[in-house]
Amino acid sequence: MGQKEIEQLVLDYQHGDLAYELIEIFKPLIYKYINILKYQRINFDDAKSRQFISLFVSDSYTRNCLKRKNPSLDAKKHVYDLLSMLNHALYCYESDDLFNEAVVVLLTMARNYKQQGKSFLGYINKSFPFAFYRAIIQLVRDPSVFSRNYNLSLETIDDNTSQMLKLSENPYDRINEDFSFIKGQTDSPFALLTPLDRLILIKRYVDGLTIKEIAVELGYATSTIWEHIRKSEGTLYHAVIGGGLSADSQNL
Repeated sequence: MGQKEIEQLVLDYQHGDLAYELIEIFKPLIYKYINILKYQRINFDDAKSRQFISLFVSDSYTRNCLKRKNPSLDAKKHVYDLLSMLNHALYCYESDDLFNEAVVVLLTMARNYKQQGKSFLGYINKSFPFAFYRAIIQLVRDPSVFSRNYNLSLETIDDNTSQMLKLSENPYDRINEDFSFIKGQTDSPFALLTPLDRLILIKRYVDGLTIKEIAVELGYATSTIWEHIRKSEGTLYHAVIGGGLSADSQNL
């Protein structure tokens, strides 16, 4: 599919159409990143793969090596060591869980996209890797999620990964948020969510708060916030894949 067709799909989505085709177009890109994280399948000849994994790397030597098509053996070993740690930290998450995280990131970016001299494809190529990286780091480091699946403490993981993981701020412009999204004056399938669900997603994916921080700010238990996020991700995924919004749901 060409660039013009992709632009039209984004505009259609912003005006209320389902995002199934949009997700299908970017599914290979999403699974490229998921395969790197879950199965350590990285093609060092692929520039996008090297760019994505470099976001997790802290030392400048390895990052510089990853700018080249043929990184050194030392750099590759460092990458595989890092991926092994990430794979362990993400052990409780199935590929479908990570896919749902990526879909929320993709749809949020599509909803906020504005044509200002840059194509959506260019926007995704530049910004999606970091947005997905940030979502993954939140999963790895969020105490309320982490403690549900491991006997190790978060501090143990921080000690083991602090020298390898680069936990930096987003180098790209922060996504401008239209808060009519919270009130329900928004495009489907987000209209299926409650105002609380939409507010939680904004704080999670736009403001970058952890589940614990959201819970403190909104006055809910961390487990409640986590369940809202998981339910919202499932609702969004099944809405765009399962087909169609009812007339009633459009008015939520």
